[in-house]
Amino acid sequence: NSLPVVEPEGTVICHGIITDITERIESEKKILKANRLYLFISQINQMIVRTTDQETLFKEACDIAVNLGKFKMTWIGIVDKTTNDIYSTKIAGESQHYVSQITPIPLDNKTPVLGPIQTAVLNDKYVVCNDIENDLLMKKATVVTLSSGFRSIMVLPIKKFGEIVAVISLYSDEKNFFDDEEINLLVGATNDLGFALEILEKEAQRKKAEDEFKKVHQKMMAILDALPDILLEVDIDGKIHHCHASNEALLLLPINELIGSYYSDFLPEEASKLYNAGIQEAAQKGTSSGNRYSIELPTGVHWFEFSIAKMQQNDSQTPHFIFLTREITERVEMEHEITKAKEQAETANKYKSEFLANMSHEI
Repeated sequence: NSLPVVEPEGTVICHGIITDITERIESEKKILKANRLYLFISQINQMIVRTTDQETLFKEACDIAVNLGKFKMTWIGIVDKTTNDIYSTKIAGESQHYVSQITPIPLDNKTPVLGPIQTAVLNDKYVVCNDIENDLLMKKATVVTLSSGFRSIMVLPIKKFGEIVAVISLYSDEKNFFDDEEINLLVGATNDLGFALEILEKEAQRKKAEDEFKKVHQKMMAILDALPDILLEVDIDGKIHHCHASNEALLLLPINELIGSYYSDFLPEEASKLYNAGIQEAAQKGTSSGNRYSIELPTGVHWFEFSIAKMQQNDSQTPHFIFLTREITERVEMEHEITKAKEQAETANKYKSEFLANMSHEI
């Protein structure tokens, strides 16, 4: 700051004050850097929430690091367990040709000189090189790295379920760019990426299991539709929890009215007694079969035969049972016809025997 003063003889003298503001400038830089970092972390977390696949996760992480984190370049490499190499998958920023010059990176302890990326993966720990020109870890690629405009680098392993699956490398054109605060925030952001990968993996497994369940369910429904049986899931009190019937004309009530009702509400008393006895037997022995009853339907009297099996459940749950009921009217009618024919044959045989006996007596 200066203030001009005019002397009596007309001479102009400037009185100036020079203040050292280095500390203030440095503080402002730190504030700007902190704001940039927190914005970077915030955007990373928002991106993680909305991302549904690994490719997008890695691409946007690199873009956010360059656009908001103000890194000169960022790239993510995938660890290939088959070849034991690291291959680049997503890159953002300047001097992207640099990555093609250093990859693939072998993960081999026998390599004479290990670089920061190999060291980070093999030692399972982040690596910081704040002075690329003089850091021994960068000895193998110092020239190509410096010619790309990089002066500092940080490499962090990305883990999924405890296993290193990728690595993220962040480059700056400033020497001594990575301080403790920056390092801690980047470690946290990388951990968040690993957590996101785990969530994506779990979601993929859930979807796969859901798809498999749908296939099994569709197959089971096709099998049930092909069967002529009526299937009921009933608890020990006789309440119906599920019903499937390929021919609903054999039901006393529509399926939606059956579910939630008790079979004793609509079955004839004799049939209800048979159901009760079957449940008690299945509760003790696990199964019950061969029970028959008849019902008057609009199409006439129909005969049914049912089997019961106890469902496998936790001891604390109310016991449930599966009923398989088959319409056997034709079989019963056939049995009646056979019985009737047998009785007629026996009667005819009796008459024949009596006739022959009479004839023998007369002779």
